[in-house]
Amino acid sequence: MLRPWLFNRTVVGLIVFLALLPLSVRAEPEPFADTAFRVVWQRTDQLVQMGQTTRPWLWGPAPLTAGIQEPYAEAPGGTRLVQYFDKSRMEINDPTRPQDDWYVTNGLLVKEMALGQIQVGDQRFENRGRAEIPVAGDLTNNPTCPTYAQFGQFARGGILALEGGQDLTPEEARGYPILGEPAMAVWYTVGGGGVDPALGERYPETAYAYYDEVTGMNVPGVFWRYLNQGGQVLVDNRPVQAAPLFNWRYVVGLPLDSGYWTKCAVNGQERDVLVQLYERRVLTYTPSNPPGWQVEMGNVGRHYRHWRYGTPLE
Repeated sequence: MLRPWLFNRTVVGLIVFLALLPLSVRAEPEPFADTAFRVVWQRTDQLVQMGQTTRPWLWGPAPLTAGIQEPYAEAPGGTRLVQYFDKSRMEINDPTRPQDDWYVTNGLLVKEMALGQIQVGDQRFENRGRAEIPVAGDLTNNPTCPTYAQFGQFARGGILALEGGQDLTPEEARGYPILGEPAMAVWYTVGGGGVDPALGERYPETAYAYYDEVTGMNVPGVFWRYLNQGGQVLVDNRPVQAAPLFNWRYVVGLPLDSGYWTKCAVNGQERDVLVQLYERRVLTYTPSNPPGWQVEMGNVGRHYRHWRYGTPLE
């Protein structure tokens, strides 16, 4: 039996020994490839993970991958550090720049998948077949939901029409403001597209609330309110109220279309879903979802990773 003084010395010695061990032995490995990635994620999603607020993920519950060095011509050494999440990809293009709000960027993944072009520099692209992945809902057995490739090939307005090779002038590609009118455009891969006024009557909450002067696209009200919502965020490890919750141009980018109603299979059940593509994200509005979960971000990061690297779609 150890004497008290010997026991105390043993405990103190053990504490000192553990303190001198490398962090990799004493702690769980850091899942984030860079502290700046963790800070960006924590701001909106840690409170969701902790159950202190209820809202859809902005990035996802955790990184999908370890850090990856991807080619980028203007980055130091010709590569940049990226990390994939369910909803997006975080990037550090220049680790030497000041760590402002744009130190970590948010990839133009939707635009790349729709156009079939991987951006490897400010003005450099590698051609790749457009992503034949449904933009919303189930990844298989979802025949009526359009794919990124179909948006890139057939969208009749905005950036996708111009950069996708359609024979349109910039003026022809631009839409015009239709503020106050409900979303009625439909797009079914089986059955074609057009306009369905009954959807506008059934879902008046979709009435357009914002017109983007850059792309000439309108934003449905359900998405505009989501993009400008307030809520709690984590700043310096303290919950604070923020309004808006995030900078929508940073998170989603410019709208690439004005939204289409489609039929998407969600957990095997076909539902009405309003879909709008942005440069960085896809927004979906599913009226049959519970309140608070009707507007969600698509799993763009997971889709893009599959398209670029051939990883399984889960």
